[in-house]
Amino acid sequence: MARAPQELFDLKKVLACALCEIAVFGWLPYKKAAEQGEINTSRWVKMHLTQRTSDSVKGRVAAMVEWAQNTGVDLLHGFDDEIDEIIEWVKDPKRTIVSGTIEDTQRMAVERGEVWDTEIGAIAAVIPIYRQWKANQNSTSTWIGTLGEKVDLTGKVIESRDINAGKTGEPLYLLKAETDDGNIVMWWSNAPQVMNINDRVKIHGRIKEHKEFNGLKETRLYYVKVEKI
Repeated sequence: MARAPQELFDLKKVLACALCEIAVFGWLPYKKAAEQGEINTSRWVKMHLTQRTSDSVKGRVAAMVEWAQNTGVDLLHGFDDEIDEIIEWVKDPKRTIVSGTIEDTQRMAVERGEVWDTEIGAIAAVIPIYRQWKANQNSTSTWIGTLGEKVDLTGKVIESRDINAGKTGEPLYLLKAETDDGNIVMWWSNAPQVMNINDRVKIHGRIKEHKEFNGLKETRLYYVKVEKI
């Protein structure tokens, strides 16, 4: 059973804390952190806000202060512009990126201007998604062909991961490639994958769907066969 929320925090304070954590230590998502036996970024942000007197948090804060002194970034207000951008972006009703539950949590927090302690992870997670969306605005990717059309493409692998890793059930691999023309194609597979990021590949398949993910136009394929070049 999920724990009931107990404490409210100012939204901008939560975002500022998360941005500081990411600036100094980088973004470490849940799955990768679990594989490495580390604490994920969202958990650290929650600890900053709820366990401020713990030795581990104090050490983390000391590293942040040292980073700020070395870079000249104001820890209190240095991220204000990006925070305002993120809040306006979350408000956008056209934004559809991840599961509706997470998006609803983010939008409700923005409307309140406050974040429950149980929502801190969802709010911290919006930062890398927003930054990727912003980077995607410079992409030249466009949709390929027409639905049902057979295609033969060449390009490089940009994503290959089992989205069911750590869960019960069969593996389900999400694969994405950037074609030589700069377009993004994606497909699903239950078969074990031996491809690595940046591998050059030939892709044979049919066009299943034209979609947009986080501001990036992607062409979904099916009946896919892939060969390393």
